[in-house]
Amino acid sequence: MDELLDKTLRGDQLGAVRLERLAALYKGDYFMDCDYRWSHGRRDQLSGRYAEALTRLCSFFKMNNQPAYAAECLHRLLAIAPDSEKDGRELIKLYLEGGNRSGAMKVFKELERSVRERLDIELEDETARLYLEMISSSSGSGRMP
Repeated sequence: MDELLDKTLRGDQLGAVRLERLAALYKGDYFMDCDYRWSHGRRDQLSGRYAEALTRLCSFFKMNNQPAYAAECLHRLLAIAPDSEKDGRELIKLYLEGGNRSGAMKVFKELERSVRERLDIELEDETARLYLEMISSSSGSGRMP
């Protein structure tokens, strides 16, 4: 796993095969079902590097006009950090650019729920503005859900 992450972070051989290999190897946090203190550092390291690799792959796919793979990367990032507004906004925008308004709305609602439940805060202004733009472009209403 470390070698694959290293190659991805260096930008070596990026593409769909790399995403598939990473996804096949990363099945969740290291020792996720155990509370061994000695594993926490390694768990955080692997999770962080995996997230960085997904971000790198997402950028690659967006630059190469492969939005489906970019969306998959963002979904995997949100699986790790469901309250990541940055990644959520990026996925919403990607869906809107592809004409998938219902997918964008679903991501927004899940993001809003995660932020409120996990962090007990309101959405960032940028996320709220994106939602308002999304609903005003289709219904003319400016109401938050």
